[in-house]
Amino acid sequence: VNIIFHSAATVKFDEALKVAVQLNLESVKHILDLAKKTQNLKALVHVSTAYCNCDLLHIEEKIYPPSLHPQKILDAVEWMDEDILDQLTPRLLGQKPNTYTFTKQMAEFLISEQGGGLPIAIVRPSIVTATWQEPLRGWVDNFNGPTGLMAAISKGILRSILGDKQAIADLIPVDIVVNALIAAAWNTGLQHGRHEGSGDSSSTDALALSVQPPRIYNVTSGQLNSFTWGQLQTLTNEFLVKHPTNNCVRVPKASFTSSSTWHYLNWIMNHQLPAWVLDLWMYASGRKAIYIRYSQKILKSLQSVEYFTSHEWQFKNENILQLFEHLSSVDRKEFNF
Repeated sequence: VNIIFHSAATVKFDEALKVAVQLNLESVKHILDLAKKTQNLKALVHVSTAYCNCDLLHIEEKIYPPSLHPQKILDAVEWMDEDILDQLTPRLLGQKPNTYTFTKQMAEFLISEQGGGLPIAIVRPSIVTATWQEPLRGWVDNFNGPTGLMAAISKGILRSILGDKQAIADLIPVDIVVNALIAAAWNTGLQHGRHEGSGDSSSTDALALSVQPPRIYNVTSGQLNSFTWGQLQTLTNEFLVKHPTNNCVRVPKASFTSSSTWHYLNWIMNHQLPAWVLDLWMYASGRKAIYIRYSQKILKSLQSVEYFTSHEWQFKNENILQLFEHLSSVDRKEFNF
């Protein structure tokens, strides 16, 4: 084995802290242990998220220390009762909006502490969406993030979203992310090979490699090709009227609002009441009532993404731009990001 890509994680924002720590933090320790035993390792690429430091507005391509050391969380999860841990979660999260961003930041810090001497790159994509080109345009296999919102909008059952129309929607197609991951692995292996070829293990280059921090790549679009939630609203509504999906309940028309009061009123009038009426009709016609359940599910999804649709971040992109410059002209087309 020459290259390890670590992209396994729970991306559920409201995941219980114990589960999030086990899947997003403890797993990283196991991956590092595996990497240290891999004799011919050229690159370990860890997939993080651009929002692991979302309590900051300006995010550079570097590792930021968490408010609590990862080992303390790992120890607490090991012995603490799950109910007590759930009660403590809001205090432990601090300024972080959810357990996902909390554990992903800790994972990065753990890598920087325990990954010394390993050829490591950390790739931070922003909001990953359907493909741009490969394997085909618009391919997606889940309803996470904006995909789920668009699916609900397309059926006419989502009309109001709490968010800032002027804020950047930092979306990134999944094939762009994959290309960046491959390029990051290539560049990490290249740099590692240069250090290996420097001669004696006690040389200055070898010593520098052992303490060199992981290279961070912010794979984000906001500062390079900005796109706002307001633009997303306009284009989505236009597109879904021209190309309607099957079994629409109403004409697709969703809007972002920064007023929580207006959003709440909209939710009552445009979501809850129609859901009750539709379920009464389904019940009267001898069919299973589903719309109230759908409405509650959508509300839960909306609440988990409100933080990201209501805020805006400035991401630095020097490393990812330099990486692209290092590619040959052929590779820039083949692994375009």
